[in-house]
Amino acid sequence: MNSIPLAHTHTASPLHEGRAPVWPALTLAALMFAAAAACVPWLQGWATDYGAILVYWALALHLAIAIGLVRWAVRTRRTDYRSQRY
Repeated sequence: MNSIPLAHTHTASPLHEGRAPVWPALTLAALMFAAAAACVPWLQGWATDYGAILVYWALALHLAIAIGLVRWAVRTRRTDYRSQRY
């Protein structure tokens, strides 16, 4: 019996049982890259208004998070693929 009221047990399909959400992570990373590319024309104005260090540091952090998502998704997908082969 669950200790949380109205909680139900999650029944995962056998195809996706124990898998990480790789495709949503890749989609989010692609959207983050697109957002960064779309903001390029305004970067100089924001740097003038708010300070170059703050704006470019925020851009670097934003891109680092997107790159981290891609790296995590690729590693996870590669690990899942290799574990299925053997």
